Amino acid sequence: MNIYIITFSHTTNVGAALQEYALYKFLKIKGYDVKVVDYIPKVIRKKQSVWENVIQSKNLLQAIKGMLMIPLKIVRKAKFDSFSKRYIELTAVCKNSFDLEKLKQPDIYLVGSDQVWNLELVGIDPGYFLQFRTTAKKAAYAASAGEDRFTQEFKENLKANTNDFSAISVRERILKQAFHDLGNNSVCQVLDPVFLLSKKQYEKILRKPKLRKYILVYEVEHDKRCINVAKKLAEYHGLKVVQINRIQNKYHLDKLYPCISPAEFLGLVQYADYIVTNSFHAVAFSLIFEKQFWVIKLQERFSRLESILEIAKLENRVIVNSNVNLERKIDFHNVKKNLEFKKKESEDFLESVLNE
Repeated sequence: MNIYIITFSHTTNVGAALQEYALYKFLKIKGYDVKVVDYIPKVIRKKQSVWENVIQSKNLLQAIKGMLMIPLKIVRKAKFDSFSKRYIELTAVCKNSFDLEKLKQPDIYLVGSDQVWNLELVGIDPGYFLQFRTTAKKAAYAASAGEDRFTQEFKENLKANTNDFSAISVRERILKQAFHDLGNNSVCQVLDPVFLLSKKQYEKILRKPKLRKYILVYEVEHDKRCINVAKKLAEYHGLKVVQINRIQNKYHLDKLYPCISPAEFLGLVQYADYIVTNSFHAVAFSLIFEKQFWVIKLQERFSRLESILEIAKLENRVIVNSNVNLERKIDFHNVKKNLEFKKKESEDFLESVLNE
């Protein structure tokens, strides 16, 4: 069986890159003929441009700052492109639905995971909703909209653009409920693709950091509470504090990693003593590598983190303010059971779609 995956391609976000790798690798291990569609619509090309910050700048100072970031963006893009080239087989580049129609069509298209149905990111894009001419079967695996609330207009668009799918699974409970509100009770909630692979499989591709005895801070949205909590933990446990994707060390941390590859990210998580984050995928890999972590609650768009913490039954790892229990540890015995049960459901969904 030939499978094409449509998700965010050529990304420079570690979570997006690793979920792409995980779904591809899982299906390859199962013996399927798999490719990731190198789909880069205009909205994604614009976001990935090294000139984006310069073009979007509102004044000269912002433009100068954007210019100074260009070398870093070039290095980051090169690291991610190298990872993709090494581990993932891509189709020819597709920039629109017409290019998608020109591909030799597979037996099935799988769209997802990540926020492929996030209106703010990509809008109602025909590629991510598989709305182009094809003879292939259509299905969604762990698709996400990345929102905590949905308008009626969004729900109607969701229904109209997925009514020819043979099967749909989503990543967040709230999106599953949106489909149920539309009368589609067959939609199920599954795990993000990164959970389809084992810790040992990730250890084969990670890059070990030289640093040891540290707390890793990773923010998708800047929040000083992350730093405050990390510093409290570091002082109590005698650890260093390091941060990913920051170039200015205004909080005087022990080390910054301004530009990391997916393999370097895996290594930093694996060898950390604690993770402090508001990132979904930082939590996901903390669970996979069985690392102690604390989650700083986002004001908005927290449903993706809320969903995985509910599945793991670790809602008590969320911090609303900067107060943290310095001694409370996660017992991963029951967490593993909870995740394995959901992983089996996720694998069963894929098997049912592919063997139908």
